[in-house]
Amino acid sequence: MILRFIKSKPLLWVALVILFITWYISSFWYQLMLLQGESMEPAYHSGQFLILDKHSKNYNYGDVIAIKKDNINGFLVKRIVAIPGDSVYINNGVLYINGEAKKEWQEIIDFAGIAKEPIVLREANYFVLGDNIKESKDSRYTEIGLINQNEIIGKVLK
Repeated sequence: MILRFIKSKPLLWVALVILFITWYISSFWYQLMLLQGESMEPAYHSGQFLILDKHSKNYNYGDVIAIKKDNINGFLVKRIVAIPGDSVYINNGVLYINGEAKKEWQEIIDFAGIAKEPIVLREANYFVLGDNIKESKDSRYTEIGLINQNEIIGKVLK
């Protein structure tokens, strides 16, 4: 009976198999995402499609990640600047990681937010910033704060 149904509707079965494979890949391996907003310019632009690697759980300095926070509608895309165990501090527009001034962020940060005092990141916590620092809502803001690893949806493939 099942074989007869499959033989009578082969296109339906092919479509269902393709749909299942697409769902599986998107849920557990790779996902296509449309970026909205200018917080990651010039590296990424509003309206640009990004591919997220949802399988990799290895996050490091410079990785661009997609984040889902419970109190934020939608996803955030930001760059990791500090990883678990690091100390983060912003003073006079300069980002300090473990006491070392980061030249790529020198004198461009007008708002230190929660990083105006040194923060030591616990296990599974990350500090993220948007590349377009003046337009970015990121870890400096209390509504975003530190990113827990379970809030990371995936890493943007380059």
